[in-house]
Amino acid sequence: MIAALLALQPAIVVTGEPLAPDAPVAAIVLDQDDAATLASGRSEELLTRAPNLSTFRRADARSVHPTSQGLILRGLGGNAASRVALTIDGVPQADPFGGWTNFAAIDPVALRRLAIRYGADSEPGAVAGSIAIDTLAQSPRTLRAAWGGGDSWDLSNAGHLKIGEGFLQTMSSFREDDRLIPILPADRGAADRRAQAEQRAGRWRFVHPLVGIEAQAGLAFFADERDRGFDGSDSKATGRDLSLRLVERDGPLPFELTGWWQDRDFRTRFAALDDARATTRVVLDQYDVPATGLGVEGQVALGALSLGAGWRRSEASVAERFFFVDASPTRERRAGGAARIVGLHAGYADTAGDVDLDLSGRLDWWRLGEGFRTVFALADETRLEDSLFAPRDGAAWSARASLAHEIGNTTLFATAHRGWRLPTLNELYRPFRVGADATAANEALDPETSHGLDLGARWASGAFDLGATLFWQRLDEAVTNVPLATGPGQFPGVGFVSGAGVYAQRRNVDAITSRGIEIDAGWSSGEVDMRLLYGFADARLDASGDAAAFDGNRPVQAPRHSGSLTGGWGRDGHRLQLTARLDGARFDDLANEERLDAALSLDAHARIAAHAKLAFELRAENLTDAEVLTGFASDGARERARGRSFWLGVVFTP
Repeated sequence: MIAALLALQPAIVVTGEPLAPDAPVAAIVLDQDDAATLASGRSEELLTRAPNLSTFRRADARSVHPTSQGLILRGLGGNAASRVALTIDGVPQADPFGGWTNFAAIDPVALRRLAIRYGADSEPGAVAGSIAIDTLAQSPRTLRAAWGGGDSWDLSNAGHLKIGEGFLQTMSSFREDDRLIPILPADRGAADRRAQAEQRAGRWRFVHPLVGIEAQAGLAFFADERDRGFDGSDSKATGRDLSLRLVERDGPLPFELTGWWQDRDFRTRFAALDDARATTRVVLDQYDVPATGLGVEGQVALGALSLGAGWRRSEASVAERFFFVDASPTRERRAGGAARIVGLHAGYADTAGDVDLDLSGRLDWWRLGEGFRTVFALADETRLEDSLFAPRDGAAWSARASLAHEIGNTTLFATAHRGWRLPTLNELYRPFRVGADATAANEALDPETSHGLDLGARWASGAFDLGATLFWQRLDEAVTNVPLATGPGQFPGVGFVSGAGVYAQRRNVDAITSRGIEIDAGWSSGEVDMRLLYGFADARLDASGDAAAFDGNRPVQAPRHSGSLTGGWGRDGHRLQLTARLDGARFDDLANEERLDAALSLDAHARIAAHAKLAFELRAENLTDAEVLTGFASDGARERARGRSFWLGVVFTP
């Protein structure tokens, strides 16, 4: 029967793309050529070249803690949970427990196109914006190997195998790095050493016609082991994704249906250092954090109108041991819960002459349930806390309306947008400590919502193109870690805090308001090209009540200026490129007292084609060894994001 159906299916050309791959006119788009010229070879570098886009910490996955890499757009940040909905081939990438993104799982070798849509989007979690990554499809076999000195290696391969009318795309990588000592030389002690990172990732996509429909089956995995440059700061994260996307483009009822299953496991240790940074002692052993994400999203196209629905669920728990005495833990905490979102959405896109109209809206019903937190003494299992949190539910809506009008070489556009984000299970149920400071969870957190307006223009003529977007965006009920008291003392949700520590709790502050501009300018003429990406975002807290002292301050880790300037020359397979990256000044605390200065770093990439199938590469990151600070340790030691490094590599296309 199946053979008969396959024989009757119409001939289709499979592409591996979604139903509607086009990005809006205001989007910032980066492609595989951009990904192939990264000095660091890291996907974080590609993302942070873009204007007004940053991770919560400046450092990348070679040295920063995995839970510190939430994405921030337009300064709408405040903690490590991502306020940007990042998808790969339609599958969400935010951690089901904490909402951060593990960038060790996102290898630039797999990237075909990355589109950044600024402003709230009509999907859950896209309260500040969204990023859609499409991976390679039917790429030629390419092997890359680079050595960075010592035990630092960057190995990857990508390619496809033709199977019938479809193909199997494969991508994998191995990265090892041990060169960076995160703490600046003047602040180091005997305990500070080189940060260690060893990371593997793989991604396979099988694309084939199935009864006249394009079926795209995906399998991805990653394994990420790293530490932060001292004993007791190690972490290990693993993940597996399964997905299936069905796309019908040319039939009487075009549609797209995507389903996914995600499995995550995580463990980590935190250590405290003495005043001289000479010795460390473990203060927290988070030994088991399993998390699962499930979901399905679908839509049908009825001419200019589209209708769809979605369902997604995440569940997670954490088990951790703390209050160490003589190197042994005395207490254990377990916490977790589940979240569910069910939604209906609709869109309308049409063109009338030289005017494009794009409308989308979504109504979601959410539910938080199964929340719990238990604390007990390890010696006799005496219960110190045994909390069960009542289920909560509600509804939220999101929408986006865009109008674009062409006048000669210029396109004028305007976008109004509204979005929302459900607090993560981590924010709701798990307290945490950093050094002497302790932050309590808050099971009563409300969802965040945002709304805003973008006005812009894009002009193109010959070798030049220029786009600029003015924006105003407000994030209401922004989840923020709000300092409430200083130790010593006993505090709810965290227990004892010493005199050197601060007690905080996750709270909904009134709002974060941001206004500014994004600029995307390019010039290309023959062998030479340049591209400027610049963003300015003046984000400010609107706070009252317990957070009133921080009213008017900038959110934590929210730069006002950001972007990059890239210039390159290419001919006959050769390529020389320089990129200047601007990391704008920001604050590492809500009081805006711990300032991280602006930094301008210079990266270089050279590709020399020795043969049609063989090329050599030289990569140089942070050529001037600029001081790019990412934060302050609890003892005031300054931590840097990256130092000067060099890579020598080879690219082989058999």
